[in-house]
Amino acid sequence: GVHPYNECEALNTGRSKYPSYGASSVSFAIAESYGSSRATFVRCQNTAGVYWPDWAAGATVGRSGFKPPGVASGPTRYEYSPTGGYSVTQAFGLGNPGTALPYQTLNPNSRWGGNPWSGTYNQYFESSNWVGYDENMWYFATRSTHDYRQGAVLNYNRPPDSRIVQDAGFAIFLHENTSPTAGCIALPDWNLVDWLQKAHSGDRI
Repeated sequence: GVHPYNECEALNTGRSKYPSYGASSVSFAIAESYGSSRATFVRCQNTAGVYWPDWAAGATVGRSGFKPPGVASGPTRYEYSPTGGYSVTQAFGLGNPGTALPYQTLNPNSRWGGNPWSGTYNQYFESSNWVGYDENMWYFATRSTHDYRQGAVLNYNRPPDSRIVQDAGFAIFLHENTSPTAGCIALPDWNLVDWLQKAHSGDRI
């Protein structure tokens, strides 16, 4: 058959800046410029070693846009998204929608560490307190916009992709609610749930 050129084809021809590592799916979040918070999200499915486009959707990224390649997104309060290729090995939310990823069901004590030079920086933990830059994941999951009702963790500035560098950026997620974010990638609800239901540990964005 004849297949028009698309983002997924860049993986097949070796023209993608970031490798696929043979992941079962690779997704692209593409903005027109570094300062733009609007993006297109394209999910590419690997079938017998060939990537083909599954679907594309409008998305949002950090309110300040992407940082250039190799530049840390920095403290989340500056609202930049990192540029790069990252694996996904963990999902979270209010109830498993049918994903094969290890899934963390959130509860009122669910937090994500955002205080630099703490033992919980850029990691999930549980606490009854909401201190400093730590994220109250339960709040973001249950407020009216339901940002964290379902989500996945991009392994930016964290294992297994890298060691954690303090204050280089934390809580880079794929989640719901397509408003400009503090650094995450946000998708419409249907697309995010479909992405999770098809995901396997080691898929890449």
